[in-house]
Amino acid sequence: MNRDIIETIKNDFGKDSEIVATKFEDYLKTDEWVSHEKVLRLVLKLADGDISKIDKYLKMAKGDPRDVVMLADDKP
Repeated sequence: MNRDIIETIKNDFGKDSEIVATKFEDYLKTDEWVSHEKVLRLVLKLADGDISKIDKYLKMAKGDPRDVVMLADDKP
């Protein structure tokens, strides 16, 4: 996982950053349709610091990562 993603996780999730990092590591083991790094950055953007949204967007990305890309494009 890139350094900027790790730093964003730490900044956005503080004490819960290990939980988020573990979930992201699991996602990295899936087949890559769209750059994993891109998808993880977009999941962070969509979650906006809310850990309860991480699972929702990772599940969406596992189904079809393009859904996360399209949803993030619509978010300012």
